[in-house]
Amino acid sequence: MKSFSRVSFRPRSGPLGPAAAGALRLALCVFAAASCRPASPPPTDPVPSVFARVILVVDGETVVVEGGERVKLIGVDSPGIRRLADGEYRGEDEPWGRDSFRHLSRLLLHRKVGLQYGDPARDAEGRRLAFVVLDGELINARLLEEGYGRYDGGSAAGAFGATLARAESSARERGRGVWEGTGRFTPPRYGLVGPPDGKFHDPKAACAALFPSEDSFRVSVREARRMGLKPCPICLKRLALEDLAAD
Repeated sequence: MKSFSRVSFRPRSGPLGPAAAGALRLALCVFAAASCRPASPPPTDPVPSVFARVILVVDGETVVVEGGERVKLIGVDSPGIRRLADGEYRGEDEPWGRDSFRHLSRLLLHRKVGLQYGDPARDAEGRRLAFVVLDGELINARLLEEGYGRYDGGSAAGAFGATLARAESSARERGRGVWEGTGRFTPPRYGLVGPPDGKFHDPKAACAALFPSEDSFRVSVREARRMGLKPCPICLKRLALEDLAAD
C-alpha cells in the first residue's frame, strides 16, 4: 500500500478581506437579533373559527346554535335551574341560577356569535365545548366576572385559563352574584331587568313589582350599562349617585 506523508494545515492568519468581514458582521447581527427577540405573548382572546346564531339558551352555561348543536361555555359552571326535560321537570333552582340563565338569554338569544372549540371537544354530557365571542368580547369571562357562575378549572380552557381565573377572582373579591357575602370590597348594588324596555329598575320600586318573576333577573349597575340599559326615570330617584358610579 502506498503511504502518504502527513500534511499539516494551518489556518490563514491576517485580517479578513472586506467581503468576508462584511459577511461575518451580518451573521453576528442576525444572531443577536434572534437572541434578543422577545417571546410571543400568550393570546388574550380566542379567535373564532365558526360563526353561528344562538337559537336557544338552556341554562347559564349552555346554548343551542343553529343546526342543533348544544354548546357549553368553557370554564363556566353556572348555578342549576329546574327545567323541563323529556316531559318532566328535573333539577332544582339554585341561588342565582335563574338570574344566570336569563342574563345569558338576554345577551345571546338570536344573536350571531363566534365560536372557538376547545380540546377536549365535548364534555361528559356530550355538549360541544367552546369559547363564545360576541362583538369581540369573550362572553365566558364576562359571565364569570359578573358572578353568574364559577370557574370550573377544566383543561379545555387551555391558554385562556388564566383569563377566566382572573375574571372569577374579580367577582369573588367584590362579592358579585354567586359570591355575594364573601367579598372584601363593598358588594355592588343590583338593579332588576324585566321585559325588554331598555331600562333597569330598583328592585324596591313599585314599577319593578309589576314584572313577572319568570321574566326578570338581577344585574349590577355596571353590567346593566354594559348591556346598554338605562336607569328607569322613576327608579332613578331611589338609586343613589354612588350606586350609579360604583363597581
